[in-house]
Amino acid sequence: PMYACIDPMMLFLILLWAGIGAAVILFVWLDPFRKKMLALGGKRNRNGSWSVPVDGKQVDFVYSRGSRNSPPALTLTFRDTFGAACVIRRETAADGVFKKLGVNREIQSGDVFLDAQLYFECDEPDFVKRLFSAEEARTMIKDIFTVAASVEITHTACRIKIVPCGALSGMSNDWITGIARKLLSWSRLIPRVALKPHPELDAFRRLLPLLY
Repeated sequence: PMYACIDPMMLFLILLWAGIGAAVILFVWLDPFRKKMLALGGKRNRNGSWSVPVDGKQVDFVYSRGSRNSPPALTLTFRDTFGAACVIRRETAADGVFKKLGVNREIQSGDVFLDAQLYFECDEPDFVKRLFSAEEARTMIKDIFTVAASVEITHTACRIKIVPCGALSGMSNDWITGIARKLLSWSRLIPRVALKPHPELDAFRRLLPLLY
């Protein structure tokens, strides 16, 4: 036979790599998250995320299956221009201890319930206060955090991260698009215009790298 002249070790490696390649292709093809994204009209991006059209907007989805030490996670991203960077997450017991010790200076939203349940990280405290001055924003963020672990706002995107997100089998298409619509509704409430610059704060930011 033709392969009789091939070194046995070389033949083994060829068959091994062929088997691995076939397994990878089969795994990708049968990936349940891929099937869900395709069913929603999604397209895979070069970075591995999926862009799904929702109400005329594009929402990016990233699903992590998790491991022994980390639960599965679902991240939704809507790209647009926003006025400041801010992270909102659930407040932990450690946050409470650090606040009592004076180590953490948490930004306050002005809402008693939100300030007790959530932790705000932002370089512009006035941005947080302006965002949550509207009752609609306060109601919306409470609704989002019934499922979300954190919400991130950057100058170019807004994200909702759900950890743990549960098994894919428990995520219906309606549930997925429902979360996406919450993200889009939330993004419309975020101020697009940056606040007036603070010369003292800008000077401190330039000096900060020199201190380490």
